[in-house]
Amino acid sequence: MATFGRARRAPGSGNAFLRPFAGLLVVSLALLLLRDTTFVRAGATFVTELLVPAERVLGQVGSTAGGFWQAIAEIENLRTDNDALKAKVDQLTLENVQLREQSFQAQQGAQLAEAAKALKLQTQSAPVIARDPSGLLHSIVLGAGAKDVTELLVPAERVLGQVGSTAGGFWQAIAEIENLRTDNDALKAKVDQLTLENVQLREQSFQAQQGAQLAEAAKALKLQTQSAPVIARDPSGLLHSIVLGAGAKDGVLLDDVVISDQGVVGRVSEVGNNYSKVLLVTDSSSAVSALVQGSRAAGIVRGQFGDTLVMDWILQTEDVKIGDVVITAGLAIGNDLKSLYPKGLILGKVVEVTKGENGTFQRAILVPAVDLRHLENVLVVNTNP
Repeated sequence: MATFGRARRAPGSGNAFLRPFAGLLVVSLALLLLRDTTFVRAGATFVTELLVPAERVLGQVGSTAGGFWQAIAEIENLRTDNDALKAKVDQLTLENVQLREQSFQAQQGAQLAEAAKALKLQTQSAPVIARDPSGLLHSIVLGAGAKDVTELLVPAERVLGQVGSTAGGFWQAIAEIENLRTDNDALKAKVDQLTLENVQLREQSFQAQQGAQLAEAAKALKLQTQSAPVIARDPSGLLHSIVLGAGAKDGVLLDDVVISDQGVVGRVSEVGNNYSKVLLVTDSSSAVSALVQGSRAAGIVRGQFGDTLVMDWILQTEDVKIGDVVITAGLAIGNDLKSLYPKGLILGKVVEVTKGENGTFQRAILVPAVDLRHLENVLVVNTNP
């Protein structure tokens, strides 16, 4: 009996399992048949209206989250740019301070050199390394090896403070982005300003250093000199001449010698009221009596095609080798009674030595001591006071 009862309950349990599927099938068929009825359409519209706001909320949440992470990434990029700009501002500020100090020191050196030249006595410059700030002790301490003032300078303080910490929310991130962009623009403007100032200070420092070097060269010459700027040159180098911004009204005379702090440049070949033309030592029509500084071998230095010099008429027995320095001999040439060039000015350095055609003389090729293509300021030496 028990077995028979279990056998009868088994089919009932299978029907219970199939009933939900049968119900779903009936509902699906009913919806399919009634899909065009007003009741079903109204229900579908109602459900759609319920779902649309939920979709909008979910879409806004996703958009807000995406925008937030984009804002965070932009904040990091702006912070990186701002840090780099701040470092650039600090670097340029410090460099400009150093350049100002270098320019000031060079100008002081040039002024002292002019004063020393006027004294006609043996002098030397020295830095002041100690003094009494109260003025009660009327004394100072000099030192020849004081450190440059710029070595004591410390890095400049930050121009702008650190940007605030990471934003706590999306709108805070947006506000921080605007602040960072403003700081970024200000820093870029500051970098541009400091860069321009840096270029100007470098040029001032370079001009002051050139002036100091020319003043030292003038002091060593013991002759009447004046500085003059180069205002025109042939960039191709085919014309071996330059034009100076000083002329007759400045005391420049025909055949005055022109030098730089490195050596001989040439001689004045034409004089106007406010300009003068200089024939360079590399011109083929230029001829200067010369000596090899070591062996005292004599010869004539002339210009040739290009930017080199040739020293001819050196006796074969004279010792001339590559690397020797050649200077002006101070001797007249031909029918001249006096050399235009004072003795001891540097003409150039020997780079090649060859025997002459007749075997009695040898020839030396020289590289000029002065870079004639890059002259900016020179000294005009009046050798006929």
